[in-house]
Amino acid sequence: MKGSSLVLFVGLLFSCSRTNELCHCIEESEALNNLSNELLYLDSIPKEKQEELFALRKRIDSLCSPFQEIGTEELYKMRNECIDEELLKVE
Repeated sequence: MKGSSLVLFVGLLFSCSRTNELCHCIEESEALNNLSNELLYLDSIPKEKQEELFALRKRIDSLCSPFQEIGTEELYKMRNECIDEELLKVE
């Protein structure tokens, strides 16, 4: 009984951390989208904004790579957990 409780607890911790990783991936992706939209209509992009853009892309590649092989249904479920967490923060 204790062993199965421990396995369940560890499983819950693992799933929470995976969801949190996905939440960070989503947040960084939104930041990249916002920055890209900001720079879209500029005639020239300042050097510091270029560096910020490249740094964001690199962080996103690192954060999001573990989720490339996960199925769509599981990703939607994890994404919804991120949305639920965000709603709880707002209230």
